[in-house]
Order: sequence, then structure tokens, then C-alpha cells
Amino acid sequence: MVDANKSKYPILNQKYELRRELGEGKTSKVYLAYGVENPKNRFAVKILKNEYINSDEKAQESVIREVAVLETLKHKNIVQIYEFGDDGKIIKSSGKVKEDVVFIILEYVAGGLLFEVC
Repeated sequence: MVDANKSKYPILNQKYELRRELGEGKTSKVYLAYGVENPKNRFAVKILKNEYINSDEKAQESVIREVAVLETLKHKNIVQIYEFGDDGKIIKSSGKVKEDVVFIILEYVAGGLLFEVC
């Protein structure tokens, strides 16, 4: 079991150390995360905002659709999805706990946002 109090970063589900924010939109925040067990592994962790998820049924359907599409698409040029759920638990270094977090764990690709590249 990971001791979140020994980390200066928030820990998601005792598996992902949320090191820094990569971006934020109306629906979510995305963080660069490192694996707790293997810090060489990097991930993009998308945390959905409660205000968005709870706004209406269409928001929930949109997230379900996003996950379904990502799970279906398997190609070297498409970001891969590793894990998702609505039972995330974030433990901050202060000891504060945030539960029932909706999250998507994605392959991390360096270089910024796609629409900034084009």
C-alpha cells in the first residue's frame, strides 16, 4: 500500500502520482502522472469535473461515448486508453481525500495540444 503522505503530489487510486496539470477545459482537467510502482511510466490522467458530470444526462452519455470510442480505436497514431472509472480516490499530501472521482487514464504523448500543432 502506498503512503500518500510521503509524496508531495496527490495520488490517484494508489497507482498514479499527479505531478502537474497539463490542461483544463469546461469538462475536465488533465494531469501528467507517473506510476507509483514504476516512476518511469508516464500517463495523462483526465479528471472529469463534478459540475460537468452532474449537469445532465447528455454529459454522462458523452463521457461513456468517449471511453467507448477510445477503447475501440487501437492504432499507433491514436492515444490509447488504459483505465477508466467513477470510483477514483485522490489522496493529497495534506491527507485530504477526494472520493468518487470520475477519471480516464490515457497514454501520455509529449508535445502539447493537438489543435495547437495543426
